[in-house]
Amino acid sequence: MQSQIRHVPSGIILDLSRPDLGHPDGHAIIEAHYHDCHRDRPPFECVKHLGGTNPGMYLKKIHGAWWAVHFQAGPCQNQRIPGPMSDEHKRQAEYWVRAAEDAGYRAETELTLPTGTRPDVLIHGPVVTGVEVQRSAMTRIGAVRRTRNAAQAGVLDVWFTDKGAYPRWAFRVPTLGQQPQSWHYLPPRRAVLANGLRAFNAVKCMPGNLPACPKGGGWCGQPHLKVEPRVLVLDEVASRVPAGDIVALRIGAMSGAAAGVYLFPAKSVSLYKDLTGKPPELAFDPHTEDRRRQEPYGRVECRNPQQAAGGAFGVSCGACDRQFHTERAFRSHQVAGWDGRPVCPESQARYPLPPRRPVSR
Repeated sequence: MQSQIRHVPSGIILDLSRPDLGHPDGHAIIEAHYHDCHRDRPPFECVKHLGGTNPGMYLKKIHGAWWAVHFQAGPCQNQRIPGPMSDEHKRQAEYWVRAAEDAGYRAETELTLPTGTRPDVLIHGPVVTGVEVQRSAMTRIGAVRRTRNAAQAGVLDVWFTDKGAYPRWAFRVPTLGQQPQSWHYLPPRRAVLANGLRAFNAVKCMPGNLPACPKGGGWCGQPHLKVEPRVLVLDEVASRVPAGDIVALRIGAMSGAAAGVYLFPAKSVSLYKDLTGKPPELAFDPHTEDRRRQEPYGRVECRNPQQAAGGAFGVSCGACDRQFHTERAFRSHQVAGWDGRPVCPESQARYPLPPRRPVSR
């Protein structure tokens, strides 16, 4: 399988599609080689290596997650290593699975998608839904990237956190929090309340309903959109998102909410269209993502490393055509775009960067 690597000293094969890596000492082997990076004596090698002569791999932390990375780039993809799952994490994933199965959907855990991402729970419904139970640190860039990769595989990723305060990636991706709940045991059905959802409401433009008229000037008395928070039983979310009854929308700053990605009831889409005359933007829609990648203007995503002409190992940037001798130099050349993708700093920005805030002294 493509998701298997071999520990060279012992010959043990680790299955990266399984939480326990398919071996009782799997995570201990990984931890022992976090800083072992010798091209001539690789600690791991790709079981199904395609192209090139060096199947060796080393471990690298990328956006909060550990990856097995090839020394020599080629057709083979790098592989994300699943971290050890805590008991609380297991109970939260089990709660999602139980809620989805109670709604009549098939649910799987730790299934690797064709794009390489691996949701904690995958719910098979009219809208295939991935659930990311995130208890450990994750960067905003990493969360956006994983959600985009899931979208390219036709999966809507929903991120669930049990932290008291929302993490930094919250509402850059479809986000759910929870009302206070202990996970020292598996809660009974319909015992967990989820927050972070939003809904559109039509309110009359008058003092007390809105801070100001969205059109500017005085109060116009016409109905305008207002975003209001919603709290649902988590079991309902697990049934309504796969059914398409809850959708992820990307909205700008408006009354009641900051700009970001939120989960809305599907009927909010109709209300938005009725009052604005246009549909809202679906967040992480695979068709929208494809169009953005094909736009003629904007930042150009750096291509995957390729073997240089003449057989010598090298890396070329697809945006500026610069050649790099090593993969490390190539990655140092990249910068993170506004949406989390690695891009060439010399390409034109697709969207203007936000203005820099003045530093108070």
